[in-house]
Amino acid sequence: MSFIGDNGMTIWCAINCAGGNSISDSHGVSSTARVQSGTYTINFSTAIGNNNYCVLAQSGADRDTWADGDDTNDQGCIVLKRYTGYTRLGGPDWDDGATGDPHKFYMGVFSTAR
Repeated sequence: MSFIGDNGMTIWCAINCAGGNSISDSHGVSSTARVQSGTYTINFSTAIGNNNYCVLAQSGADRDTWADGDDTNDQGCIVLKRYTGYTRLGGPDWDDGATGDPHKFYMGVFSTAR
């Protein structure tokens, strides 16, 4: 069970990035867009009152193991920018620093400004 409301997560989503760009589950997200390799915009259904909110995000490969040099599965996650109507996530590669698409992004937003 999840809690959404005051002092709880206001927006969240899971994005399938590998082989396309689709939302597998979400709350408060209207759409996502792949800006370029490793860069995604998550559009909010309703704008937040200001851009001083907290984004918790991670990338995932849906695997049990990882090895250095495994270029299709070693993407990290960084919050690039917060705007009132959307946020932007990036996927740096852990072993060579290049941008790249992770298999998935998972993101949650905490804000008291509505």
